[in-house]
Amino acid sequence: MLLILLTIQESRRPIIFIAHSLGGIIVKQALVWAHREPRYKTVKDHTIGVVFFGTPHRGSDKANYGKTLANVATGVMHKPQSKLISALQSNSETLMRLTSEFKFEAPNMEIMTFYETQPMSIFKGLIVEKHSALLELSHEDTQPVDATHRDMCKFDTRNDETYKKLVKRINRMSKGKDKSSSAPEGPPLHLRNKHFELPYDVSPYFTGGDEVRRELRENCFPLEDSSTRTPQKRFVIYGLGGSGKTQMALKFASDHRERFWGVFFIDTSSADMAEQAFTKMARLCKVGESMEDFKRCLSNSLEPWLLILDNADDPFLDISRFFPVGNRGTIIVTSRNLECRCHATVGSRELREMGSDEAVTLLLRSGDLSSEDEDARALALPIVQNLGSLALAVNHAGASIRQRVCSLGNYLGTYTRHRKKLLSSRPVQSGSYYEYTVYTTWEISVDSIKELAKNATHGTATNALEFLTLFGFCHFDDITEDMFESAWSHFAHTKNYPWLASNLLSMIRDRRPSEWDSFGFNEAIQLLSNYSLIHVSGPNSRISLHPLVHSWIRDSLSEELYLRWWHITVSTLALARNLDLYHLQRQLRVHLRHCIGVGQLDDLFPENDVPVDRVNIVSWTITVYSDYPWKDALMLAERALEYSRKSLGDECYSTLLISRQLAYIFNRMSEFQKSSDLLQDKIDVSIRVAGPTDNLTLNIMTVLGWAYRCLGRKQEALELAERTLAVCEESLDEGDRRYLRALEDLALVYRDSGRNEEAVDLSKKLLAMRKEKFNEESVHVLDSEHRLATAYSVSGQHQAALELFQSTLKKHSKVFREDHPDTVHTMVEIATAYGYLGQPEKGIPLIVKALEVGSSTGLDEPFRERGEEIFQWLESESAQQQHQSANTSSTVPERLAKSEKLPHRDVEDFSSKQRRRLWPKGRRQIGESSS
Repeated sequence: MLLILLTIQESRRPIIFIAHSLGGIIVKQALVWAHREPRYKTVKDHTIGVVFFGTPHRGSDKANYGKTLANVATGVMHKPQSKLISALQSNSETLMRLTSEFKFEAPNMEIMTFYETQPMSIFKGLIVEKHSALLELSHEDTQPVDATHRDMCKFDTRNDETYKKLVKRINRMSKGKDKSSSAPEGPPLHLRNKHFELPYDVSPYFTGGDEVRRELRENCFPLEDSSTRTPQKRFVIYGLGGSGKTQMALKFASDHRERFWGVFFIDTSSADMAEQAFTKMARLCKVGESMEDFKRCLSNSLEPWLLILDNADDPFLDISRFFPVGNRGTIIVTSRNLECRCHATVGSRELREMGSDEAVTLLLRSGDLSSEDEDARALALPIVQNLGSLALAVNHAGASIRQRVCSLGNYLGTYTRHRKKLLSSRPVQSGSYYEYTVYTTWEISVDSIKELAKNATHGTATNALEFLTLFGFCHFDDITEDMFESAWSHFAHTKNYPWLASNLLSMIRDRRPSEWDSFGFNEAIQLLSNYSLIHVSGPNSRISLHPLVHSWIRDSLSEELYLRWWHITVSTLALARNLDLYHLQRQLRVHLRHCIGVGQLDDLFPENDVPVDRVNIVSWTITVYSDYPWKDALMLAERALEYSRKSLGDECYSTLLISRQLAYIFNRMSEFQKSSDLLQDKIDVSIRVAGPTDNLTLNIMTVLGWAYRCLGRKQEALELAERTLAVCEESLDEGDRRYLRALEDLALVYRDSGRNEEAVDLSKKLLAMRKEKFNEESVHVLDSEHRLATAYSVSGQHQAALELFQSTLKKHSKVFREDHPDTVHTMVEIATAYGYLGQPEKGIPLIVKALEVGSSTGLDEPFRERGEEIFQWLESESAQQQHQSANTSSTVPERLAKSEKLPHRDVEDFSSKQRRRLWPKGRRQIGESSS
């Protein structure tokens, strides 16, 4: 064919090849030869385009069809049929190498690719899948054909859509249009490659990474003007094991080999491995017998070279020792150690999980399924989501599907039942050189840290291993240092509970430092981050883990260690509770729920095993759980009370503590009668067991008084509040928290009984006392301000209420966030106050904002309904004012006009039904006792 094209008549004409199936492979081979042989130069120079119809660039899995193609091709290519059949198999090395070589010619010509979409009747599936039919060039024009492989280039009429596309494209090629689309990426390509020393080919299923590949092209191509003085080009690719770092480097090297005189690959997983590889390269290039000889050769080379330093993971191995001296050449470093970024001169990039679309495509390609099939993509999406879109895991999953270990449809079920087995094994034909399984790639990192722990004189590595194991039982996101600092600060609470104290992290048990060892914590976290086992981000150094790393941590433990670390995590998180820090409580709640979810609830209540310690852990857990949805806290509290009564008896401090917590939960769920019944006889018991001024006794009084008020038993509530205050006045200082809480309870009773003036006076006194004791922005001060504002409002002092609510809102927005439930509730209070002051137009924007924020943060339907009622009332008031109505108050809906149903009233003052309408999801409102 080349000789024919070299005839005098043909040598000056532009050439466009149109090839079907195996013909495309022949054309590619011919053009590669034309590039190598000077006598065929005119063929290469005059070829302006190639059109491929169903060419199996990566082969075909249809063995019978491959034999047919081979029979035809044997006579044409004069190769033994067995070798040709092997070459035509899917993902064969021969075809991949030919495709790689052809791509260096492709930038100088236009490429159009047609791919089949219909299976042939005698075969199941397509002969040439789309991913095999495409060259995946940036300027490649790809078009589907609604036909089988055999019929895709047979046209019945000139009106055939494929025929019209083909003719139009040929005309454009011949007229020299669209030259911009065929422009090479980067400087003009001068083919120069002599040494291409890669240990493996790129995976045939390589998918995505377009942004990283673009960065590599922009930063790592050699300069054509060698006289230009620039620093040595060094680009670092770092990230989690299995994320595709090495594949990315190999892809760049394979795609752009002809831009470099030499492409060299060095395994730097250890100093010995690196020196062996360097020595091998020195011998191949005939420049000596040592690493230094080869580095010297590269330093002095006038030709551009690319050096890939792979697996530079050891944080104690200085990778810079492997850089050739001087400013010549390009180096790509791949590493799990993010500290390697310091060596980058032209850029660095972290690889984590793939995008969902890319991961789905990779799964289907590696599973030998059509990546264009929408039904298949829908089935694949939840699979890659469960695998965290990690490249190695997705590729292995595809191999399992391809080898019929499981199907696309049942993979998730198989994965759920056999996750550890699937992720701990490597499919034989995975389509990748990578020797490790998904799990072993991380075990290598942990083994390195274990070696550090054995040889270290300090505890950083040991602490790192402990934290990593505990992270496996937390939720995989939003882990922060303040969780552990809070647990450390509460360690004194374990004084009488030795079993509990022994089931905590070493850094929390260690009392040698007088304060939390933040430096030691950060050293341990940095070590884990250096191995890319965790990811640290944001101003608060939020720690997260890849979901598969998260699962692997637990799967790697024996049954005994699993249970021990489950207990350590529950104990640590429960000990960290802090009612004054709303966001920490919410954060701990997520982690504790996850931890208990991956264990067995029964393990919290073992028979004949230190029940006092166990009950206290559960009590602290209930404290963290005490929020919507209350059913979780309710279930745990009821189970704990049953266990404590059975193990410790009714007249035990721990049993009383759980009883008080359960009653509190009943109140939150508007089950006030159950709360009253549970605590009715517990005050005297608590006085005998703990004493009259113990926090437990006073808390029982507070919770019982709350139940009385909401049941309408006002006299009993008043008597109990006065009794509580009398006890506190007799035995406690006025600044004591327990005394202040007793004042607060009495103020609520006064307000509820219509003794508004006394309620206001007592609320003022309480606020002044708390301001003396706490910071202005303390939650205790905010609570008291809100109580006083509510008392003002109930007594009809709406201007005073408005001003105080506004002050509270400013502080809330600063201390918490705009979407904090109490912040949203205060907005509603202010909007309502404006309505009563005859300024509804000022309240409307606030109620609208409150509804918007409430909707975006999941506040439920009753809240929205109530907010909309207030909004409608304010609009009605505003409309009445505009019409200068004489009696605007008559337009107020009856349900809003009555003071007992105004939205500013505290949740504790309402019946069950009214309370649910006012405040969504049982959220603790400002000022309510959280005892």
